[in-house]
Amino acid sequence: MFGRVMARAVRDPGWDKWAKGDDYGPGGSISSTVNGRSATQLMTVYGCVTLISDVMSTMPVDHFTRSGGKRTEVTARAPWLDRPNPDHLWSSFMSQVMWSWLIDGNVFLVPIRSAQGRVLELYVLDPTAVQVDRAAGGDARYTVAGRVFTGEMVHLRAYVRPGELRGVNPIENARTALGWGMAAQEFGRSFLENSAVPPAVITTPGTLSTEQKKDLRDAWSMRHGGPRNAGKVGLLEGGGDIKQLSMSMKDTQFLESRRFSASEIASNLFHVPSVFVGVAIEGTGSLTYTTLADKWTDLIRQACMSWMVRFEEAVSWHLLPRPQYIKFNADVYMRPDTKTRYETHAIGIDAGFLLVDQAREFEDWEPLGDNAPPAPADQGVQP
Repeated sequence: MFGRVMARAVRDPGWDKWAKGDDYGPGGSISSTVNGRSATQLMTVYGCVTLISDVMSTMPVDHFTRSGGKRTEVTARAPWLDRPNPDHLWSSFMSQVMWSWLIDGNVFLVPIRSAQGRVLELYVLDPTAVQVDRAAGGDARYTVAGRVFTGEMVHLRAYVRPGELRGVNPIENARTALGWGMAAQEFGRSFLENSAVPPAVITTPGTLSTEQKKDLRDAWSMRHGGPRNAGKVGLLEGGGDIKQLSMSMKDTQFLESRRFSASEIASNLFHVPSVFVGVAIEGTGSLTYTTLADKWTDLIRQACMSWMVRFEEAVSWHLLPRPQYIKFNADVYMRPDTKTRYETHAIGIDAGFLLVDQAREFEDWEPLGDNAPPAPADQGVQP
């Protein structure tokens, strides 16, 4: 009897997809159904993309110029750094940039300039609508929605293979891992909705008629089925026995497999620390305030720093008059806790290389000016 039940389970579509690992989705293999749109339906992918996009789009961007080796902030900040175009403010604009970069590996920016060459507006194109090849003269040629684009195009690539014009598509290169994660997610849904494994099987020493089987099954379900009947004592007469057959997610190694898949995608594809996608790491214990602050630092350095540098270089080179440039200000995420900052300020002030008003400026406070407290008597007044 048990063998027949397990045979039914293996024939279950959800079980079959999970067991074979190569039959996700109707009418196709895993790899054939993974693309930019379907991949984001996997919660790990969506979580990593939105996390990096949120960090990048809410990180302040400073506008500087350099003269004589000295960096100064540009007083007449370029308006498009706050509102790139009439449709989007900076935060939503950067979300488009990061979504395009993380899902397609390419960002296509189209600037609209004034007669003097200053950027007035900046737009992000749908990367799936842009094709790149070489024109007769050897220059890159861009075709948008089937038409050759004759305007200015700023092409930002993530990773580029030698000799290729488009950046590497991360989703295409991670199809196997993503397909495995999608198959596990689909199996979980199918297992809960349409599992072919019954919770228990009642066996009897003799042969029962069809009517007797129905009466026994219905009587047991009516008396013990549902939350209201939980815990009631069961009674089987005539040598009957009941065997539990239900298989938990743990029995199928489903949870372990999903945890591994989520960790692999987050760490290897997006370089996001696993803790940010809800994957617990054994042996790490609970997160404290200090360890959580360290994780944010890890996130900036591992998952965001390369994007920050690429975007700064591209915008500064293509869209700003030299020697102007932009810099992301990651201090909002990487700055230490209040106690550590205050102690650091105090050390700098006592050592004489930091003024009180400079420390206050770091904290975004108004300067004290003449009301600044005097230096300690044993160290003298600092110049």
